[in-house]
Amino acid sequence: FKVGDLSSKPKKFKVSTNATQYKLTGCALMAGRTNLVIVEGGLKPTRKYVHLMQNRIKWDEDELLDDAGKVVMDEDTDQACRNWCALVWQGAVSTGQFIGFKLQKFDTAAKAREFMVDKGLGHYWDLGEKYEHGDAQHVMSDEE
Repeated sequence: FKVGDLSSKPKKFKVSTNATQYKLTGCALMAGRTNLVIVEGGLKPTRKYVHLMQNRIKWDEDELLDDAGKVVMDEDTDQACRNWCALVWQGAVSTGQFIGFKLQKFDTAAKAREFMVDKGLGHYWDLGEKYEHGDAQHVMSDEE
């Protein structure tokens, strides 16, 4: 998943606690303007977690904030931009790369990418970083 802003403590708690309760492994990466949530697990818990992230957590209740903590304004409508969450990729992998679920905060995107490359998952970071909210019409999956 790619999330617009993952600085809200209640949202971080829901993301982390539900991943742990569903016995999913993975991490939530926060590096400046790029926030990714990566989970691995069985079919049923993953499906429930996708439902949680896309429907049960009300992402649009929060306004997007920039690095200085100021509200980001939409240039077209001159209104505050709302937070969002999008499923970027879903598919099967042969082996899991994570033990447990952790929140990881990085100073720069380069450090976050290095963390993912060390796990052999640099392509996840690249895919998430390139994704722009509203650009994709459908979720990329390994069946296509």
